[in-house]
Amino acid sequence: MANGRAVKKSKPKRTDGSPDRSLTRKIEGIDKRMQAALEKGDFAQARELAEEQERLLEHLMLGKQ
Repeated sequence: MANGRAVKKSKPKRTDGSPDRSLTRKIEGIDKRMQAALEKGDFAQARELAEEQERLLEHLMLGKQ
């Protein structure tokens, strides 16, 4: 007989939780922040975000090889 405690089923592992997906989300977020900076006229901030985005894109592309 069971001890009265509910058994929790384990969740199936998600296949879309890969590092590539995480990098893609970060790149998309940077893109939105960069657009907002450009609309405000903050070109220094937009340039910094572009450099960070370029670094992440490079990392993403090297990881797929």
